[in-house]
Amino acid sequence: MANKPFIPTKEQREQVRLLAGLGTRQSDLCLLLKNPNTGKPIDLDTLKKHFSAEIEEGTLEATSKVAQTLFNIATNPDGGKGAVAACIFWMKTRAQWRETNRTEITGADGEQLSVFINIK
Repeated sequence: MANKPFIPTKEQREQVRLLAGLGTRQSDLCLLLKNPNTGKPIDLDTLKKHFSAEIEEGTLEATSKVAQTLFNIATNPDGGKGAVAACIFWMKTRAQWRETNRTEITGADGEQLSVFINIK
């Protein structure tokens, strides 16, 4: 007997959208979502096939809200430092914001670095 196809419910779609926006890993989403035909968690392929829009939209909506909050705090003279730090952390981890440093190593007085290898 063939397995019935998985059909997501409205509640499952809302749950995935919310949890994806909160940063829940896809592997954990799979564990939370049960296939009503088998009673077992869905696999990653099923999650991606049926919930890709909810994952993308939930993530984008959450990041957009935090970005708006950061902007509001940054442009408000009464904004708190702790809230700014939390927003910056979110943006670095969720929106791929990065601080970059560049280190150059030179020899004395900016000359070319000399490397000596002692071979015995």
